[in-house]
Amino acid sequence: MDLYVGESQRATNARDRRLLRDRRRGGPGGRRPRRPGGAAAGVFHVGPVAETGPQQWRDMFAVNVIGLLVVTRAALPHLRRGTAPAVVTISSMSGRRVPTAAGGVYSATKHAVHAIGDGLRLELRDERVRVTTIAPGFVRTAILDDWPDGPLRDRYSERMDSVGLDPDTVADAVVHVLGLPAGVAVAEYAGTAVCQ
Repeated sequence: MDLYVGESQRATNARDRRLLRDRRRGGPGGRRPRRPGGAAAGVFHVGPVAETGPQQWRDMFAVNVIGLLVVTRAALPHLRRGTAPAVVTISSMSGRRVPTAAGGVYSATKHAVHAIGDGLRLELRDERVRVTTIAPGFVRTAILDDWPDGPLRDRYSERMDSVGLDPDTVADAVVHVLGLPAGVAVAEYAGTAVCQ
């Protein structure tokens, strides 16, 4: 589960987007916004249903779905006091389709993230809280680090290395949607490497 909550400001060009990103990170030339927040976590136990078990399924749903709900619920009072509140959830292209049998349960959690984003958008629209679900393809992260050695891990690692997006690309997508005018909501932002 990845979630970014916070206030946005207009970012009209590359310099403005860098400034907004720096401000979000508290980096050079920026100060942190008054009400930023964020959480990032994700669990992907690989394997078809016949080769995985209830504890692995529970782990994925606990982090990828319940974790998203818990963090979002805790952030809502702060968002409601914001001047340009937004919720950005990071799902996956696996939340739009099931790419392999080995990723079916993970895809189910990401489909849930999409449904939660759609539900939140409907729930919060009258309060002017923007909700966006970002669905990247492969991203070069450490999500495979806990996988057991073997051909499945090798195949996913090779695929991630060859077509995986840089995590900064996903961060840029977040900056983009948060930089849009406060009255503009992007329901879903899906993207992959051209070669994926």
